Amino acid sequence: ITVLIIYFIDRKDFIGFVSYKFSDIKKVAVKHYRFPKYTTPQTLLNTLSQQAPIYILGYFYGLEVVGAYWMAMRIIQLPALLVGDSVRQVYFQKAAEVSLNKEETIKLFNTSTYTLIKLITIPIILVFFFGEQLFVVVLGSNWELAGEFAKWMMLWVGVGFVIPPTSVSLIILNKQKLNFIYDAFLLSTRVLVLVLGGIYFKALDTIIVFSTVGLVFNSILILYVKINLISKYK
Repeated sequence: ITVLIIYFIDRKDFIGFVSYKFSDIKKVAVKHYRFPKYTTPQTLLNTLSQQAPIYILGYFYGLEVVGAYWMAMRIIQLPALLVGDSVRQVYFQKAAEVSLNKEETIKLFNTSTYTLIKLITIPIILVFFFGEQLFVVVLGSNWELAGEFAKWMMLWVGVGFVIPPTSVSLIILNKQKLNFIYDAFLLSTRVLVLVLGGIYFKALDTIIVFSTVGLVFNSILILYVKINLISKYK
């Protein structure tokens, strides 16, 4: 269906595309084989990473904790859901345009990342210091536990809000394999933390450690990409 829509909207470009030689298409496919090879299983890992806390927290702590976690995540993820995809698309376009220019590429990464940090700093501060009160005022006293979870989860989700330029840069740097390994290791560490926390800790302590893991992993990834961008264009 999508192909037919493209054909009727712009037949000239479409016909030009399908007239390419098979050998040319094969060269492009070989050059960019990492994208489908690692992106598909990585999507599965991301889905598992999102769902794992719900099942594991439910097993160890019950429905009340799961409900509090789910509500906290739903609320604090709103900025990322609203901004993340748009930033990712715009950044990819801009990064492709300046990819041959060292100064512009690094400047684009720094500017985009720092801008997102500025945008999310105030929400992080508000939720961290006033999370319980905000959730009680907005949602009612039954959601105070969600506010307690949110104040710590916001540290991890807040850094995740800054991640779009980093994730796009990994594609530009042809680091899809590394990104896949990173997600696999992150998922394994998260599951380990949740299970050990369920056995030995209270729910809030588990959420604190779980969120700290996400904060550390995301921060390391951002720093890694920045260093690699600088190294690539030396």
